[in-house]
Amino acid sequence: MVDEASGLSWEYDIPLLNNRYMLWDFARVFVATFLLSDLILLLATGFEFEAVIPLTGVGVAIFMALFILVSLFLRNRIRTLFVLDADGVGSKVSRSMSKLNRVTVVLGVLAGSPSAAGAGLLAASSEESFFPWSSIVKATVDRRRRVISFHNSWRTLQRVYCYDDNFDQVLGYVSVLLPGKLVYESRIGGS
Repeated sequence: MVDEASGLSWEYDIPLLNNRYMLWDFARVFVATFLLSDLILLLATGFEFEAVIPLTGVGVAIFMALFILVSLFLRNRIRTLFVLDADGVGSKVSRSMSKLNRVTVVLGVLAGSPSAAGAGLLAASSEESFFPWSSIVKATVDRRRRVISFHNSWRTLQRVYCYDDNFDQVLGYVSVLLPGKLVYESRIGGS
């Protein structure tokens, strides 16, 4: 942690398979990826559903297997650096996760699975993120799980995971920079 005058930063091992937020985000990416890939396949095959259904099944199996394998390979966690300063909120994943994202893209391409390759590309694109406070419409606080989710008008931009000993400090910092924009609830399964 650094002092509040210059901002706050800490590293956190975000759980994967037993994290409601990670599973929710994964499910959304999963559905969006398969809707898009199925639409592309339907257009390419002239709307031959019987040709697309087996490919979708293979893609789903590859996608799920890669998620589980990646989770096991990473020992069910992603090491992430969180930074909050006067300019905004951001995060950066570990180098091992960055490398794994590239491997996922290559494996997806080699397996002929546009959905798996797309998931790897999507993960690679969010390895490092930063959002200015002005782009944040609200912050949802899940005190029980020590998670603060930052949103714009239509999606979650960033989730910040805290420890017991820094949650109140982070929450205080955020409440000063986002006055009146904190919501104490969790839309994913209650709080």
